Amino acid sequence: MYVNAVAVLLSLVALVHCTAFRQNDTLSTTPTPGSFLLASNGSHPHILFDSKDSQSIAGAVTDLAQDFGRVFGTDATWQFLNATGMPIAPTGLTASTLTQPLIIVGSVGNSEIIDSLISSGKIEVSPIEGQWESYISTTVSNPWEGVDAALVIVGSDRRGTIYGMYDVSEQIGVSPLYWWADVPVKRKSAIYAMHTTKVVGAPSVQYRGLFINNAGPATYDYVVNHYANTTYTIGLGNDYYGHVFELILRLKGNLLWPETWYGMFNVDDPRNGLLADYYGVVMGTSHTEPMMRMSQEQSILLNGTWDWLGNEANVKTFMREGVHRSRNWESVYTTGMRGLGDASSPTLNATTEEQILAWQEDTLVDVLEVNRTEIPKIMVLFDELGSYYEQQGMQVPDDITLLYPDDNAGTMMRLPNSTDAERAGGLGIYYHMDMNAPPRCYKWINTIQTAKTWQQMELTYSHQARKLWMVNIGDIKALELPLSHVFDMAYDMDSFESLDSSSEWLTYWATKHFGSAVAEETTQIMTEYGMLIIRLKYEQLSSPPYFFNLYHYDEAESNIEAWRSLAARAQTVYNGLDPDTQPAFFEMILHACLGGSTVEDLYYNYWLNGLYAQQGRASTAKLALNVYELFGQDADLTYRFNNMLGGRWKGYADQVHIGYTTWADPLENIMPVPTFNASSGASGADVGVAIQGGLSTINSSSLTTISLDCSMPSTESRWIEVYAMANGTFGYTVASNASYLSLSQTTGQLVAPGALDSSDHRITLAVDWASAPPGSTTVALTVASANNQSIATIYVPVQNDQTPSNLTAGTFVASNGALSIEAEHYAPMANATVPITNATMTNATTPFYVVLPDYGRTLSGVTLYPYNCAPQDPSTAPYLTYPFYTAQAATNVNITVYIGPGMNIDAKNPMRWAVAVDQMAPIVVQPVYDYVIGPPVSTWQMPIEGIWTNGTIVGDVGAGQHELKVWALDAGLVLEKIVMDLGGLQSSYLGPPESMRV
Repeated sequence: MYVNAVAVLLSLVALVHCTAFRQNDTLSTTPTPGSFLLASNGSHPHILFDSKDSQSIAGAVTDLAQDFGRVFGTDATWQFLNATGMPIAPTGLTASTLTQPLIIVGSVGNSEIIDSLISSGKIEVSPIEGQWESYISTTVSNPWEGVDAALVIVGSDRRGTIYGMYDVSEQIGVSPLYWWADVPVKRKSAIYAMHTTKVVGAPSVQYRGLFINNAGPATYDYVVNHYANTTYTIGLGNDYYGHVFELILRLKGNLLWPETWYGMFNVDDPRNGLLADYYGVVMGTSHTEPMMRMSQEQSILLNGTWDWLGNEANVKTFMREGVHRSRNWESVYTTGMRGLGDASSPTLNATTEEQILAWQEDTLVDVLEVNRTEIPKIMVLFDELGSYYEQQGMQVPDDITLLYPDDNAGTMMRLPNSTDAERAGGLGIYYHMDMNAPPRCYKWINTIQTAKTWQQMELTYSHQARKLWMVNIGDIKALELPLSHVFDMAYDMDSFESLDSSSEWLTYWATKHFGSAVAEETTQIMTEYGMLIIRLKYEQLSSPPYFFNLYHYDEAESNIEAWRSLAARAQTVYNGLDPDTQPAFFEMILHACLGGSTVEDLYYNYWLNGLYAQQGRASTAKLALNVYELFGQDADLTYRFNNMLGGRWKGYADQVHIGYTTWADPLENIMPVPTFNASSGASGADVGVAIQGGLSTINSSSLTTISLDCSMPSTESRWIEVYAMANGTFGYTVASNASYLSLSQTTGQLVAPGALDSSDHRITLAVDWASAPPGSTTVALTVASANNQSIATIYVPVQNDQTPSNLTAGTFVASNGALSIEAEHYAPMANATVPITNATMTNATTPFYVVLPDYGRTLSGVTLYPYNCAPQDPSTAPYLTYPFYTAQAATNVNITVYIGPGMNIDAKNPMRWAVAVDQMAPIVVQPVYDYVIGPPVSTWQMPIEGIWTNGTIVGDVGAGQHELKVWALDAGLVLEKIVMDLGGLQSSYLGPPESMRV
């Protein structure tokens, strides 16, 4: 990274990147026709650049030189060029210099050596000339006399040139996350510059930024542990921000909103702004900090209160000073005004905001002395500013960029309509990957599903919000993966057209950071992680009742088994990595999997402990001990992260994440308190029996299980559990009165205290359907103690309705009065889907359905393409069909559609879906109520949980085969799952497992 100094080139510590996703390589580890050796263990290149070019380029040259040293053991050398003697040849070069491989860098119009190569016809820059942040990387033969060849990197501007240099760094093998995530550099014996030209045009999104927010306690503790305090606060100064600037550029971003809870960027360390300009990073301030004055400045440095109506003169002076202070640096100015400290103001409204905007624009023109249309300005339609705009009709000048907010949890609330898309100032988004707001903040570790991020960014981009993307990234640490993902999309959205691009990108990213040998497994791990974490963020797990159902469909158990399996797989990958790579894998993959699994397991044991106590199980105490043990494991994992590599990241793991009772984080992790004492039950009872559904019995009473149905999906099972109710050893027997119903275990001995599989025995029930009588029967299971004393009688309904052999292939078969369908498994229909190729997606005019792999909570999503298609009418819209069969007729059938956490991106056309059975008229449902952009409300709980579920009654459904039709009628609506209640649907969080298909 660069280290600030006075007037000249500063000493830097380098950081680097790998080849951009889907972009062509220009370097090779082996010679190719026309290539030349650029570096090896025995040689290093010499980098030439014009002393009159941007100082930001000079800084990146030092990075590039050091990157060669990281890979080959010796830094590249570099040299300013004296312009005297141009354009014939640079002066100041020695004979020994000319024998080294040469890299020439510079920007068009600012580097005389680059301009001389252009005028002599050695390079062609018309594809990038005048473009934003573009570059060409090419090999040039005989750039001047005595030099055989050179690698030339020419940018359209300073950042274009910098990106071209960092692209070389990526290709030689230095990760952009080498500093932030300890990704090791892979040494190479040689690297060759291939005889090729790479042209990289303007980024897809002009401004690509991150916002360091919600920085307590993690960033606060980290900075306190590693940097000296600044004038007013903790060490949010030059040393800290140098690493941030470097990261932004290495990820091909260009914009920063600095930390806002504690810091005053330009006050804490006066060098901060200078350093940002030196790096070439554009500065801005958050939605609540207009005119480059931060929240802490509003509290500490403003003369009087932050109140436009009550303190207008001082507020104007204060804002004007902010613009004047930053006038010589590249900036994006936040406009408008909110209350103090990320809150609404009781004295502001749409009319007042319009007056403020007019004054701010005049002030910017006056101080900066440029045309207003040349000044980058934004208004973030966040919280009350959104309601001023939508509800009160606030007029925002056309040259100001409108930033649309998400719902604080990664789902866009609005996107531009056709009128907005014509704004001269353009459009953008403010997007959260970390949140400190109702209904529940999430600030601990990565909780982002890449497939969902991709879907939201595709939706955003297709709606022309392409001027500025700002990502609230919390502390940065722990969110390196999703940050890299969204920045790669913002830089080159064309590379993400494929429906499989999320998994393809994960494989590319994992290869870059951990090696090709584990890339595919890492991709699968993080894909599974995304599907598990989108079900519920960790901070929600403390909310009663337990979200994952302990009684039905084995939902809670299946969920925790998936988490445990995921953690084990991640640990296996970690164990197989070389020691140098393990820290990076731990920081970005393993910590999330282990930490997530531990917290999920803690709450699973806590909620199960309550159920076991009600059932009188002796193992209640064992589950209580598990809670204590898992709470300790979580603390151990925090300690491990904070103290790894000699305390390198001490403080970054300090975020509280256990024991939430309100939306805000508690002061410390609070363990949920389990019970050690089970209900005593009937006097003298030693053995109890429980069935699915949470019911239990003792002392010769009876229970009836959920039916065993011949059409049950293979993932569903039936069982009973026999358990000890006291400490000791107790024998038991279980007998079936029907030969066609078998038991996985007929005798056993319970031992308590002990492991769960010693004190609690699960007995699985299975039916030989060929031998079972047709129709409905009931089997009795007798559970007795070892001395034949009766414990319980369990009645098991058996439903043997053989499925007709002539059903349409792919027909779903209902069982136990319910039907569950993953949306992806529709029947092919000419009017619903077309073969998905790049050509059909690029040239699409008529909407059709596409499957979004790995999206959502259980399998995938299905949505309309193009992503910006017009609202559809069910009478003409494409629809999905699902043939299904039910052996029993049902009345008042309810159909629930599970859709991804979308919002009404068009206020005038809210999302809708529709359903119909057979020839009935479609029933249209609006899953998300009409709303005005503004602060989050309690009814937004469902999208925070990663789903919307809405049901509608479709009437009676007779026995036999039917056709279910489902419509997605608006852009942004993603179908995940359809569940039909035919009279036997059990409550659950995720819905029943998918029904059997013939």
